[in-house]
Amino acid sequence: MVTVLAASDGIAKISYKGNTGYARIVDMELNSTEEETEEEMPAGEGQKGYVTATKLKVYASPDIDSKVVATLSRDDSITLYAQKDGWAQIAQGYTFLGGLGPSKYGYSEQTGTVDSEGAAVYMKASTSSARLGTAKAGTKLIMLDVNGDWVRVENDGMVGYTLLSNFVTYPGTEVNGDDMVSVDSIEATAKEKIYIYSAPASDAERIGYLNAGNSVTVLKKNDSWAYVTKNGNYGYTPLSGLQAGNGLDSVASYTAVAKARVYVYDAPSTSATQIGYLREGESVTVSAKDDTWAYITRGSNTGYTKLDGLRSASDESEDLKSVTPYQAAAVNNLYVYGQASDAGESLGVLKTGVMVTVQAESENWAKIEREDGAIGYALKSGLAKVEYDTSDAQSAIAKEDVTVYASASTSATVLGTLKKGSTVNVLATNGSWARLERNGEIGYCKKSSLEAADYTTLKSGSSGSAVTKLQSRLEELGYFDGVPTGNYSLITTAAVKRFQAEAGLSESGIADAATQSALYSSSAKASSIRSVSLSKGDKGEDVVRLQTRLTYLGYFSSSVDGDYGALTETAVAMYQKVMGLSTDGKAGSRTMSSLFSSSAKACPDDMEQPSEEGGSGGSVAAPDKSKAEIVCETALAQLGKSYVFASSGPNSYDCSGLVYYAYKQVGVSLSRSAQTQGYEDGTKIESISDLKRGDIVCFNTVSDSDLSDHTGIYLGNGQFVHASSSKNFPHVQV
Repeated sequence: MVTVLAASDGIAKISYKGNTGYARIVDMELNSTEEETEEEMPAGEGQKGYVTATKLKVYASPDIDSKVVATLSRDDSITLYAQKDGWAQIAQGYTFLGGLGPSKYGYSEQTGTVDSEGAAVYMKASTSSARLGTAKAGTKLIMLDVNGDWVRVENDGMVGYTLLSNFVTYPGTEVNGDDMVSVDSIEATAKEKIYIYSAPASDAERIGYLNAGNSVTVLKKNDSWAYVTKNGNYGYTPLSGLQAGNGLDSVASYTAVAKARVYVYDAPSTSATQIGYLREGESVTVSAKDDTWAYITRGSNTGYTKLDGLRSASDESEDLKSVTPYQAAAVNNLYVYGQASDAGESLGVLKTGVMVTVQAESENWAKIEREDGAIGYALKSGLAKVEYDTSDAQSAIAKEDVTVYASASTSATVLGTLKKGSTVNVLATNGSWARLERNGEIGYCKKSSLEAADYTTLKSGSSGSAVTKLQSRLEELGYFDGVPTGNYSLITTAAVKRFQAEAGLSESGIADAATQSALYSSSAKASSIRSVSLSKGDKGEDVVRLQTRLTYLGYFSSSVDGDYGALTETAVAMYQKVMGLSTDGKAGSRTMSSLFSSSAKACPDDMEQPSEEGGSGGSVAAPDKSKAEIVCETALAQLGKSYVFASSGPNSYDCSGLVYYAYKQVGVSLSRSAQTQGYEDGTKIESISDLKRGDIVCFNTVSDSDLSDHTGIYLGNGQFVHASSSKNFPHVQV
């Protein structure tokens, strides 16, 4: 561990155990595990550097709300004394560490446009670091460089980091590039030393160069010029100076160790520039290689070294444990070996996207089977489990007992047998084979063994007669707590999940073919809720279901809280009276069997209901109260979901979208803006004291003549639920 005192032209002045000396920067890496300090270093011992931003504000303290004491320009020299949490202490005060660098900025600045969601900007390239603010949609930001998913950006003298995905346009401004044709990100290397220009013309400004063997990514090209990017910088270079690829195959990244001292070059050639070396035992990450060379990363440095100078971090074959077979795809070109070690015999390469079946695995390795039945071992980091969306799958029924295989081959591993009459989801077909899914597991079988099932997959957002039929069947068996409306909402999803759990199916809440086949079969089991006995004083989920069912039928208008109190007891007695049962207020198995069935009757409109615990209020139409409660419960069920402008569910909402969605569940159609909901929907009340649970509340949040800029749903006791666009917590909240 050494301390860097100063740096210039690739050489660092360092301190080690009281001694001072010099070393090449490329031979070192930043130790980020040491706690950083903000204590000022002695004068003259700071690290020299330069401003890389076009302009950079300097503050009196490490706080953007403190006084701006100076403004620096690009290439101004500075001395860095200390750094912490993205702040840098320099001679003039405190500024953004991201606006500084060890050398002058060698490229023209690039710009990008923020997309419609806006862009959160942080002090460091981490969402856990301090947040500087949010760039609004359409804002053009100067993009200093790109590193993986993050972009270092500048705006009005401030420098921070934001995600690359926040931009509509990526960095780089094309000049006179009308005849440029987009290509699919071609990797290329320089044949010889060539210059990078700010425009496709040899008399344009030179903004950098490539040495022979240096790699770049070609984004566009014409007959003479290529538009390229490297390390987040962009420019133009003569097409004749490039050749496609570098001869190395991308592989799943793995850790390797230097067998002895080996040199590192800036291209895969011993005639390329030597940029450093590795000592025996030093580890690197290998991400590409051929028979001779390896492309390596150590810290923030990259380069090429001889493959025979490295060994895998572990040449010992790992012990693997069998797992339930699942399908995975190669995320890039992936080497396959004869044992669980890259020191084993190489069996070939899986091309990007090729799917295999994983049969066993350890922490680092997977035993895989290809579609041709061949077995091998590959690094798990190079595989991604294939997740299938079954919502659009075609349903089918087994015509006979069917053997299911791990891949489309009768020589592949047998996963099990699909019994005659079983329903599955068919994800794809190829020739005589079908890829199928059942209870979350994937397999293959002969297509001729299946026949189409006449079921359409239903899920949240579906509507129509098929949904009504589904809800009625769920109600008949005691799984559905509401009343059939033909709209597939949260209460339907919950009912489907209950049935799937009882039937031993995957609890997705989606009524796929397998679920419907089981539901409509004569052997479908009734819900266990029918055999439950409840009475005053009981609490829990069964009481929640009881209260919810009574609410939808119009007998219960208080809060659904899972506590069997006097109001619940009275509601049960009211239901018992209507159904001709013994009116004791206890929900015994006979009452529960009646209540959770399709024969349950709704509360008559003229039946009086209790208005408070232990009492009885006036005559109020029960359906009106129950609808208000349903609106509130629906809105509260969305708590924590994200605020997204112009969204009305079911995964995100804006303010009027949440109100629209909640009222839709009780058959009330509202307009889709806060203004029209406030001015055109419903009846205006005269006083806040007149507010009732379930009413729409409107707010004036902008200084204009429109008094309804934001809406929510009143809950009582001065509380309301709404979809907030607050920068601090843009979610559905109370």
